[in-house]
Amino acid sequence: MKIPVNWLKEYTDFSLDVLKLADCLREGGLPVETIEGTDDPVLEVEVTPNRCDCLSIFGVARQVSAIRKGKLHFPSFQVNETGEMAKKTVRVSIDDRKDCPNYSCRLISNVKVGESPEWLKKRIESLGLRSINNVVDVTNYVLFELGHPLHAFDFQRLSGSMIIVRRAKSGEKIKTIDALERTLSPEILVIADSEKPVAIAGIMGGTDSEVSSSTTSILLESAYFNPSIVRKGSKILKLSTEASYRFERSVDPLGIEPALNRASAMIQELAGGEIRKGIVSVNPKPFTPLKISLRPEKVNSLLGTDIKTSEMLDILKRLGFRILKNASKKSVSVEVPSFRPDVRKEIDLVEEIAQIRGYAGIPSTNPCLPTLSPEKRMPEPFLQAEAATRQLLTGWGFNEVLNYGLIDFKKIESLNLPSDHPWLKVSKLLSPLTEEQSCLRPGLFFELMANARLNVHRVNQNLRLFELGNVFHAGKKGEVPVEQKMLGLLMTGRFGNSGWRKEDRQIDFFDFKGVIEELFAVFGVAEYRLETLSDPVFQPGLALKADIHGKTVAVFGQVSQKAVDLYELGSFQVDLPGTSENRKIWFGEMDFKSLEATRKRQYRFLPRYPAVRQDIALIIRKGVPADDLLKFVKSFSAELIERVELFDVYEGPPVPQGSVSLAFAVSYRSNSRTLTTEEVTERHRQLGKELEQRFGAQVRK
Repeated sequence: MKIPVNWLKEYTDFSLDVLKLADCLREGGLPVETIEGTDDPVLEVEVTPNRCDCLSIFGVARQVSAIRKGKLHFPSFQVNETGEMAKKTVRVSIDDRKDCPNYSCRLISNVKVGESPEWLKKRIESLGLRSINNVVDVTNYVLFELGHPLHAFDFQRLSGSMIIVRRAKSGEKIKTIDALERTLSPEILVIADSEKPVAIAGIMGGTDSEVSSSTTSILLESAYFNPSIVRKGSKILKLSTEASYRFERSVDPLGIEPALNRASAMIQELAGGEIRKGIVSVNPKPFTPLKISLRPEKVNSLLGTDIKTSEMLDILKRLGFRILKNASKKSVSVEVPSFRPDVRKEIDLVEEIAQIRGYAGIPSTNPCLPTLSPEKRMPEPFLQAEAATRQLLTGWGFNEVLNYGLIDFKKIESLNLPSDHPWLKVSKLLSPLTEEQSCLRPGLFFELMANARLNVHRVNQNLRLFELGNVFHAGKKGEVPVEQKMLGLLMTGRFGNSGWRKEDRQIDFFDFKGVIEELFAVFGVAEYRLETLSDPVFQPGLALKADIHGKTVAVFGQVSQKAVDLYELGSFQVDLPGTSENRKIWFGEMDFKSLEATRKRQYRFLPRYPAVRQDIALIIRKGVPADDLLKFVKSFSAELIERVELFDVYEGPPVPQGSVSLAFAVSYRSNSRTLTTEEVTERHRQLGKELEQRFGAQVRK
């Protein structure tokens, strides 16, 4: 924002040291004014979005006077009212009181609209504006001076001599003062007369009520509009103005009448006219100041300083805060001024004190806080589990990726998922920045596949990726999305590095399944069930889901060809010597919170007695899950059978067609004695008979 220095000096003591420097460096003895081309230097001030109070010259002066402990002078003026009460002539109605809690106006008659005096022209032009006429220039002057936008209507052109603040009707049109016709919608707030819109509230006026050289009576508007409604209207219309810039960030609700009176007095001085008695004001929601309890001890604790309470209060007073009374011996009640909507909590007051006192006076270390040794701090169990998982996966050769939580909804639609698929419970953004970020991601699949595409297209072919991130599912209507922590895994390419001592092959189903099962083992999940999964995301017959106590906690398998083609990976082959295999991509997703909740640390004594291994080979029909056999063997003699492992699968002669041979290694061990050969042999024989009876299997001799 541009701040003319001489204008700023009218409200507070101010010296620009940079001018002294420029004077020392002037060329050929020329004065600074000649070099700069003006006798009123202009500062460019960058105001952060939260400091709406500094979007005016008086606001900057208030901040400068607080820093320099100087005096602050409010512009002096006098409003001379004559004639009858304005409310007898003007009627104001607010239909949407939420978006316009306060609307005020003054009626000024017998004005002479003409060219502005030279001093006003220079002030307006120094701000980068073009001088229009004495009335419009005054509204712009006060906008920059006090930070409150105003608008002047040609009162004689207002139908019904009334103002209605309402939402625009669908398809309603208005021609704004920039000579463009704009189509409005109900999301936009307008100022209307009895027939039509005459201004877009907080943004721009219309040509139908524009002040011109023939204007003799003006209605001067000063109001407070909800920042969100102005921001929405500005975005819909793609129209940003000095007024909307301030209304979007909030203006001082108690600055409505001071700005109105200031502009009325200036118009009367420069354009003549008679100010009718009284302000026509509709104020359905009076302003209630916020009160915050400030603890001086807490201020010093946070800043690591030893500032006296009296100094803290003096700083706040200079900034316009009001000190009420002590809430207790250890706290002070502070009333926040209306022009500081950014101050909501005690920590905001701490920041104000730190800024004015100067950050240079705050030590780099904080002696007021206790020293905590890192070894004494124990992270939360959930964070411990995350850290352990990251360490485990990176140890297995995986690389962690971090992705945004926003994806393109079209990617989800293109998978043709069934209507009950959890990935279709999507929370869409009302105003996405781009189409590629139109909704919150319901799964980690989409970004991990995008990561794979980026790498494979750049000849980084062998990938092991994982992401620990949040996914979002749409809640009930009116509720926030449900957030869920998930672990996503993706593998593709060779099983290992190529070399004459190593087998060159592509990662297969069992490699990926082994990673999932090993994660279950690390988390101490012993009781889980693997079942086949039918899902368009995966290749048919090459996908499984893992259930714990009836709840699905993981899905994994080979990504379907359609999804591979969707991410432009279908034409890329795996670089294996002497082969031209199509690329296979394996993906899995695990409910990390449910997985972590089952994590148990169980300790046992080292075994004192030896184990006895017995193998058993079964001929069984295809289609019987090996997992069912494993679970039965483990449960057959739980007190003696320590471990069961499938170590061989065979098809072909002499095994009958339609059957398969499965070989299991069964380890027997007792925790109280050494098992005899006869005892193990008999138990193993009984196991074989039970398998034959329950599953129709045949024990191979």
